[in-house]
Amino acid sequence: MAMNPEVQRRAQEEIDHVIGNTRLPDHGDRSRLPYIEAIYREVLRHDPPLGIGIPHSSTEDDTFEGYFLPKGWSLFWP
Repeated sequence: MAMNPEVQRRAQEEIDHVIGNTRLPDHGDRSRLPYIEAIYREVLRHDPPLGIGIPHSSTEDDTFEGYFLPKGWSLFWP
């Protein structure tokens, strides 16, 4: 947000308009905060909290960069 003060300003305006300054947002407010929802989704898209790769399993014994990987070894490629 520090690099995008206009985004922060617009997000704060949406929160102030929908919720005001007397309470915190709750889950019921989510549908009425589309800009905040878009920011939330963009942050998760840009830097997901978990790897989105699919675990793989080796089908035969292998050596990779000097490491021995036996058949059936679970591999996770991010």
